[in-house]
Amino acid sequence: AFAIVSLALVLFSIFATRRYITDTRSSQDLEGNNLRAFIEDFKDILLDKRAKIVFLFFGAVQIGNVFTACFQAYVWIYFMKFTDWEKTVCHSIGMVFFVLGSLICTQLSKKMDKKGAVCVGAGLSIITSALLILIFYTGAMATDVKVVMPEGAAFFAGKSLSISLLVFSLLQGIYWMGTGIM
Repeated sequence: AFAIVSLALVLFSIFATRRYITDTRSSQDLEGNNLRAFIEDFKDILLDKRAKIVFLFFGAVQIGNVFTACFQAYVWIYFMKFTDWEKTVCHSIGMVFFVLGSLICTQLSKKMDKKGAVCVGAGLSIITSALLILIFYTGAMATDVKVVMPEGAAFFAGKSLSISLLVFSLLQGIYWMGTGIM
């Protein structure tokens, strides 16, 4: 389903912007726009000390995200003991917050420069990770704190939500928002 939607969006983009295509092969403005110039420019970028720092930082963030994404399912199942429905809620909240972070990163970058925006994103991720550890790993909140509901009442989609799920999902969502900002 995702592949079909992606293909449909790519095709839409191609056909919706087709009228803007111009043939620039004979244009004089393209001096230096060839494979050799590209390789030289790319070599200059790779030799730039600042670019290396950015690439290393980005690589470290991505490795951390991969580990977190893989490890979170383990945490949901074996530590938090979430039901399948609770895992779905938690994962969905994380994805929504990541998208929100991705949407606000441009505005943050305009207000405080890219470095400031990255620091905000990293700060959100670090602080919420620390809060999750302090709240759940230390036992300050049990992993199964339930909402006391009248018999037959349901909170959401016919299901009761636990306080633990809400707190964990919100903090994990903010973690992923920070990642989306970065």
